Amino acid sequence: MPSPTSSVERFVAGFLRSRSVVDSAKSIVDYATRIQVKCPRVALSIGEHVQSTIGADIMNIQKATALLDDDLVSLAVAIRTHSIDSGLRARSLDLFERTMDLGSHHAMKVLGAVER
Repeated sequence: MPSPTSSVERFVAGFLRSRSVVDSAKSIVDYATRIQVKCPRVALSIGEHVQSTIGADIMNIQKATALLDDDLVSLAVAIRTHSIDSGLRARSLDLFERTMDLGSHHAMKVLGAVER
């Protein structure tokens, strides 16, 4: 019997290949935040894929994808903070930095809080 993690990975990989990613981005990122503790690698892959697929529209307040800003930053920070895997920590930092480069107000706020 396949492990629960491999089942989740197969489900997510199939979904991320579908055309529904943009339309369902908020839902899949919400799902990633719920599985980030048990499946951090899968959750991070979701965040990375959604960010690369949607790009700068994550910051476009005229689109529903603008709701992803806070979630992607929170996902990156949580995985960076709680993971012991150095590869995941590096990838989560990259996700955070790419989101910040897109103009994320939430990322700038988090960075400001850390620098205090």
